[in-house]
Amino acid sequence: MFGKALGLRSPWFVKDLVLDVEKKRVDIFVDFERGNSFPCPKCGVSCGVYDTDDRVWRHLDFFNHAAYIHARVPRVSCEEHGVLVVDVPWARVGSKFTLLFETMILSLAREMPVKSTAEFAGVNPNTVWRILGHYIESARKTASIRGLSRVGVDEFAIGKGHEYATVFCDLDDSRVLYVCRGKDSGTLFDFRWDLLGRCDPGKIGLFSMDMSPSFISGVEKYFPGARIVFDRFHAMKIVNAALDEVRRKESKENESLKKTRFLWLKNPCNLTVKDVKRFKKVKDLDTRTGKAYQMKLSFQRLWDCGVEEAKSFLTEWCFWAAHSKIRPMIDAARTIKDHENGVLGSIETRANNNVLEGTVNKIKTAMKRAYGFKNFDYLKTIIYLIGGKLELPTRC
Repeated sequence: MFGKALGLRSPWFVKDLVLDVEKKRVDIFVDFERGNSFPCPKCGVSCGVYDTDDRVWRHLDFFNHAAYIHARVPRVSCEEHGVLVVDVPWARVGSKFTLLFETMILSLAREMPVKSTAEFAGVNPNTVWRILGHYIESARKTASIRGLSRVGVDEFAIGKGHEYATVFCDLDDSRVLYVCRGKDSGTLFDFRWDLLGRCDPGKIGLFSMDMSPSFISGVEKYFPGARIVFDRFHAMKIVNAALDEVRRKESKENESLKKTRFLWLKNPCNLTVKDVKRFKKVKDLDTRTGKAYQMKLSFQRLWDCGVEEAKSFLTEWCFWAAHSKIRPMIDAARTIKDHENGVLGSIETRANNNVLEGTVNKIKTAMKRAYGFKNFDYLKTIIYLIGGKLELPTRC
């Protein structure tokens, strides 16, 4: 029964079982039939057994009993490659855990923090990190990204003191491609280096990002053939920031504007009934904030325009905002005008960072759930696990 449950085939068989009820442990002793030969792990040539080495692997629990597999692992003598340890069907090379046990770890780590996964499995958290690291790096090396053409870039905070990381996503396949520390132009060099051998970086035709000078210069330097576009989210973020600055300054003179921040920043369709009643009292007042709000609503309509009319619409909007005598809106208009080609490019290509923003939100949720990570490599591992769409083993 145990032999079939483990999927053992000749020459392997279960030789003995020892059940210790007091220690809640079961030991499964596996052996191989004498006189058998095994393939060389490197060339596959059948070789005779040179000697054996006793080894132990942790297996899935058996009826709440910790299970361990014991086996004499043969070493073969290959004429070409010398003496090597053969591969066993229930575990990968160098691991002290069976494939089924590691698969369970991968499944649990997708849904809960590593600490909780380790407690559930009865192992040290460092063991979980090693298992995750092995499978994720192996999966990234074999992941097919040869058709990569459109990439989204965004940064997110990873700690106090202006500590940031940058994430790169495949916009067409909605998956994380690369994560690195920092948010300067060097992150684009690191990304290009990571792509070498997996795809041709020169075939990437588009980068969607915010208006960070570092990202722009990085793309121009390391991906000179790619088009830069600024998606709707980041363009609206500039206008919303200007609107909020107007409200904050004016609220010092007009108390009716205090505690109304999110009423101005929300889209009208997202306002609750209570919000609408309160908003009616302030939005039609003769205030600079009200005028800035109308500019925001107008700017949103840019993405409803066709490619041909979008340029004239944007020109008119920038002229309106620049002559509004509202300093934050003037600055916002100048910023958008300076990046006009990239903004219009997002309308022409219909590229957006919605996938990327959703991924960043997942990353932040994972960071909160784990109460932070001991080092950056652990954070990268979790990001690839939840957002990389990697082909990880689910059954063995």
